[in-house]
Amino acid sequence: RMHAGESAADPDAAGESVLANIRTGLSRLRTDPVVRWVVIASWVSFTLGMSVMGLLIAAWTRDILGLDAAGWGVLMVAWGGGGVLASGALASRGEFGRKGPLYLAAILIFGLSVTAFGFSRGFVLAFIFNGIAGGMQQWIRILSTASLQHAVPNHVLGRVMSLLMLSQGIAQTFGLLIGAIGQWIGLEVLYP
Repeated sequence: RMHAGESAADPDAAGESVLANIRTGLSRLRTDPVVRWVVIASWVSFTLGMSVMGLLIAAWTRDILGLDAAGWGVLMVAWGGGGVLASGALASRGEFGRKGPLYLAAILIFGLSVTAFGFSRGFVLAFIFNGIAGGMQQWIRILSTASLQHAVPNHVLGRVMSLLMLSQGIAQTFGLLIGAIGQWIGLEVLYP
């Protein structure tokens, strides 16, 4: 059974409109550089990386790697396995300071692994780089969430976290453009 609090984290916001709540979240982006850069870095890395790894990967595995649905499923085990291993590695560390350098490293490694995946033409390399990308994507999620939870007061945390979660919608929407570009220039050029 889930227990909810007796009152809202910010009782004054209960009567505010959705737009007013969004403005409150956006004001944190303007006034707090940690919040601003964590959200922007997440938006950019997810938009660029997930638009290909989350949306166009099915076409890649079929057209470039020559895999059927079962092969694609096995390839996705690498993504999920990388995410589980990365989550376990961070959880085993417990609370630690200086998350910023690890966060930036995760973004860099995520980008490099997506690029390396784009150059892979064999299943083994694709499996390895897909696993690394899945792990780093999970680190980005965990570290961005932990950083914001540490930096933002509870009464506005939900409004700021919702801005972070927009990265998923932005990536999906950007996928329309990425798909059109991939169709125009070819997946083999687009991925790397």
